[in-house]
Amino acid sequence: MTTWRDSVSTTVRTEMDDLLDTALRNAQTRLNADDALLPFVQVVEADGTPGTRLVEILEDVRPDQLLEELFEKLRAERDDLRGVAVAFDGRIEGAPCVQVLLEHADPEAPALVLAAPYKYQKRRNQLGEVRAALGERRIWV
Repeated sequence: MTTWRDSVSTTVRTEMDDLLDTALRNAQTRLNADDALLPFVQVVEADGTPGTRLVEILEDVRPDQLLEELFEKLRAERDDLRGVAVAFDGRIEGAPCVQVLLEHADPEAPALVLAAPYKYQKRRNQLGEVRAALGERRIWV
C-alpha cells in the first residue's frame, strides 16, 4: 500500500518528521515547566535551518481567531519557509492533547493534523500515542 511518505522526497519526509518530533518534545518540555501549553511554531527555513517562533497571545482573541491570524502571518512568510508545525493545547475525546498542524511547501506533501494525548503521571506530563489525520493546507494553498 502506497502512502504519502512514498510520494515525497527523503528530504521532505525527514523535515516533516523532524518538525513533528521537535514540536512534541518542545510541547512536553513546556507542559512540564509551566503546566500549560501556549501555541508555538516550529519551522524549517527556506535554507533548511530549523527554528522556533513564539506566538503573541492577545487577551481579547478567541482561539480560532488566533490560529487564523497565525496562518495569515505564516502565509505572508511562506517564501522564506519550507515547513511549518503549529503546536497548541487541544482536546481529543474530551482529554487534553498536544495538537500539531503540520504542513510542507512541497505540493506532494499532505497537510496533517496530529494529536498526542497527555496526562499527568509521576510528577510529569506524559504524552501518549500520536494520532494522525489528513488536514487542510492553509499556508501553501
